Amino acid sequence: MQLSTQMQITIEQLVIDAKGGDNDAWKILYGKFQPAVYSIALQFCSDPFSAKDIVQETFVIAFLKLDELKEPAAFGGWIKTIAKRLAFRFKNKQSRVSISTNEIEISDDTLEQRLRELSDATRLSAALGLLPHVLQLTLMLRYFSLHSSYEQIASILSIPVGTVRSRLSEARRKLEENWNLTQFYGDRNWREQEKWNSFYHSLFTSLHQQESAQQTFINHLSKEVHIKLSSGAVSVGAYRFNTMVNDDRRCGSFVVPVNVYTAGNLTILEAAHINSAEHPNHCPTDSVLTLYRRAGRVEKMEVFVVPN
Repeated sequence: MQLSTQMQITIEQLVIDAKGGDNDAWKILYGKFQPAVYSIALQFCSDPFSAKDIVQETFVIAFLKLDELKEPAAFGGWIKTIAKRLAFRFKNKQSRVSISTNEIEISDDTLEQRLRELSDATRLSAALGLLPHVLQLTLMLRYFSLHSSYEQIASILSIPVGTVRSRLSEARRKLEENWNLTQFYGDRNWREQEKWNSFYHSLFTSLHQQESAQQTFINHLSKEVHIKLSSGAVSVGAYRFNTMVNDDRRCGSFVVPVNVYTAGNLTILEAAHINSAEHPNHCPTDSVLTLYRRAGRVEKMEVFVVPN
């Protein structure tokens, strides 16, 4: 499907095509409804990063449940309802306000609905975490990254576009299998995901400004951590990364985390690099870090440069 013809295609047809496995149709649907979903999220939380998390979760749940949508033409209202439910859950979670049962009555149907929404988010986190790392990374770049085109993923991972497509096909198949396996998972995976997202976002926000943040991250790396750069160079131990951060600070460069997503033991962190006027080309404009953990510490880190 060519993007140039998207205005001539109805929402109903796009949904039908997406159900049939047309990734371009799903991408067009994302482009059409992402602004509305983001607007809904912002109505419930003023934090743009939390709003982006709600948007990402909304579209992943919609993708997994697309076959359950009986009327394709109703996609717009359907996905907005998913977004409102997730955003409402987020607001309740953040407020942590105890409401007396005398002030509000929750019907059995409403309670069941809220529990089902929490279960979906938990199962999604668990299902992603069960994927092999190479498939997990490719799928997360495609559906949770700001650099999600086949060409961008291929360039970031230094693999052919055809390999990206085949990995995504296999990842989606395995994700469906994992979805069925995680029916009775508790919410531990979801809580872990939120914990790591918050941890890395906070840490990288201050990485170049506060030595304590830099040291905290260095301590978070295992002693034998493998660090692979986009050039292909591999080093063992935290020394290489520590030297890179010190060099950035010397040149007046720093990073701004713009997107963090975790599933299982893998976290993807996308960052924008800000360079000083004296060293305008010290760092690339954007980068993607992948962090693989074992026993709570990073044992492998990959640094990818995003092509302009």
